[in-house]
Amino acid sequence: MENPDKKFCDKEQPSNQEDRDLAPNEQPEDLLDLAPRRSIPWRASVIEVTPDMAREISDKRYLTNRSISAGKVNQYIKSLRNGDWELTPQAIMVDEDGYLLDGHHRMLAIQRSGISMRLMIIEGVAREVFPYIDAGKSRSGRDLLTISDVPYPSVSAAAYRIVHKYRARAWTGYKAELGNSGLFNLYSDEPDLPKWASVGSRMNRAFGLLPGAAIAGLYLISRANPDADLNSFSESLATGAGLAQGSPLLALRNRTISSRARGEAQDAKVHLMMLLKAWNLWVSGEMATRITLGKKESRHVDIRTTPAGPGSTDQAA
Repeated sequence: MENPDKKFCDKEQPSNQEDRDLAPNEQPEDLLDLAPRRSIPWRASVIEVTPDMAREISDKRYLTNRSISAGKVNQYIKSLRNGDWELTPQAIMVDEDGYLLDGHHRMLAIQRSGISMRLMIIEGVAREVFPYIDAGKSRSGRDLLTISDVPYPSVSAAAYRIVHKYRARAWTGYKAELGNSGLFNLYSDEPDLPKWASVGSRMNRAFGLLPGAAIAGLYLISRANPDADLNSFSESLATGAGLAQGSPLLALRNRTISSRARGEAQDAKVHLMMLLKAWNLWVSGEMATRITLGKKESRHVDIRTTPAGPGSTDQAA
């Protein structure tokens, strides 16, 4: 960045424009017309950042920058490899002396993945603004789904992430991570999950099954059994009505209630696997007075399918 060939752009921002008031009947062309124009000595450009370029940029950083999160870097690498990383106005920021202020995780991801990426880069940012970078609230999965008018956005976002972890068979580490872009892609491909949010939330209120796990479990079961009528299963589990001794649904309700009464920590993975096991027993017409998870089941429970839909022989009082 010490010579013109290494500059990311060579055009200054437009010079400041004289402020003026709009005429009574005049409409602004855009919102920026309402704001006073001030000259800012920053240079902005969109470029294809190669791994070598990312290394050059990230090598020149302040030691006082925040520590590197390996999980965040791996999440970015995964997004790059999956093609989930798009150009956004969230820029890489470099100060007047060429030191990296913001974007080190993205630079490391490009280096380590070996994949180039188009990014916006802003140079000439005053070092004094560093404390204010990323000061705003990060957008959550709930925010993302709220913008898309998804009902029950908080628990739906949690359920989408649980579905991702179940399919990845990974509950920790970068494979388990699902960033906002991945969450939005999953929602776009599978928009039916939130349909289960209402009954999943009812299960949480009725007997304490974590709502994200309940919604994810019901959705996964419905995907594995597209022709099955799950109303009997879900309503019996949510209400507890007509469940006889020996019903795996009653056993699941009792297990969750007693666990909460003992003050035990509640885990979404455990709740999901217990729900799937209860389904497997119920759909097979098997009886159970307790729902327990073996060593293998605590890691993953495959979902049983039925071409004719679930039976309900164990639901009679």
